[in-house]
Amino acid sequence: MNIKVLFKRNPLLLLCGQMVSMLGSILMRFALSLYILDITGSGVKFASVLAVSMLPQLFLGPFGGVIADKVSRKWLIVCLDIVSGIVTLSFAYLYFIKGELSLTAIYVLVLLLSLISTVFDPTISAIIPDIVEKKDLADINSSVQLISSSVSIVGPVLGGLLLGIWGIFIMLIIDGISYLLSAFSEMFIKPDREHHHENKGVSFFASFKEGFKYVLKTPTLLMFCFVAIIANSALNPIFSVGMPFRLRSELGVTDFIYGLSQSLTMGGAIIGSIVASKFVKKFSYDKLISSTLTLAAVMLFILAILAIPGLLPLTLAWTMLTAVIFIIIGIIIVANIAIGTAKQKIVPGNILGRVNGVIATLATAAIPLGQMVYGGILEKLDMYLVTLIFAGIVLLSGIISFAGFDRLSKKGNLIEVKNE
Repeated sequence: MNIKVLFKRNPLLLLCGQMVSMLGSILMRFALSLYILDITGSGVKFASVLAVSMLPQLFLGPFGGVIADKVSRKWLIVCLDIVSGIVTLSFAYLYFIKGELSLTAIYVLVLLLSLISTVFDPTISAIIPDIVEKKDLADINSSVQLISSSVSIVGPVLGGLLLGIWGIFIMLIIDGISYLLSAFSEMFIKPDREHHHENKGVSFFASFKEGFKYVLKTPTLLMFCFVAIIANSALNPIFSVGMPFRLRSELGVTDFIYGLSQSLTMGGAIIGSIVASKFVKKFSYDKLISSTLTLAAVMLFILAILAIPGLLPLTLAWTMLTAVIFIIIGIIIVANIAIGTAKQKIVPGNILGRVNGVIATLATAAIPLGQMVYGGILEKLDMYLVTLIFAGIVLLSGIISFAGFDRLSKKGNLIEVKNE
């Protein structure tokens, strides 16, 4: 990773804003999850809040990308951060008046913030090529992922500490202020290029259709969609369902060991973020994406073997499980950054927001589907067998990815990207 790139004006302002708002969001989400469990005592109601948070992306993701292409991306992220801050502080005021937040109020808060992020997320990804040179894209994308991964480790620990001292009210205040500080930092960004004027005179729904059509007629982007769907449907359940089940239900580890494993595995995201820019610059994106998918499958096979009941003693079992998940997460981060960087180079700037929205929606929709399938099979088979099945799916996907990219290349349909 080229550290010098990060200290240029535009990347520095964007990264500072993202770091502050991400930390605030992680703190609030962690505190809110504990608050929901405290006031309801229901895992079902807690899961329902998580489900509500995914609805805007599932149904409105592509529309968010249209907005990202039709207005100034700089001022859009500034305004969205300000609105997020106002919304969060408003609910802090509601808590201050009533002394509590009802489950209905929490639903509304989560839904509003998720709705905002449906526009914000594709805009952030789309603005990066507008503020940096193409040769610096891998470094900036790696840095954004590094910040996100680091905050994911520090956030829950800091959130637990602050929540215990000050409670949910202060957490809402901190989150609201973090959005406003992020907006302040982003105000001083000076984009090198703007694209929204290129979409003037085109209706909203025409722009919406254009985004879908562009993805459908671009085989390279369809391959990206394939990889994103597989990663989220076949790999995400391993982290969100398989690992918790193995640690808590099968190994019966303590709360401390469980939390420690969760934090340590996220270290893989940090390592992946650091090395990704080197890999992205050195290897072609098609080979890198296919290789990471195949390598992830190999690690899943190892994970399946380690999950055989009684094979390893408790301490060694959770240690090995944590180590393998650490590696898998690092591999996935490299693939994500490779896809993101290639997409930013391949897609014209005036349509990048819509393309981001379409791919993100498909990837998000794959998550609950994969979790339900994994959980359903887990009720009938041992975890090691379920993981073995999913490892086979990922391996097959890796082979298909290699063959698909190779076929596109031979037919001249693979969009080449120059590695600087």
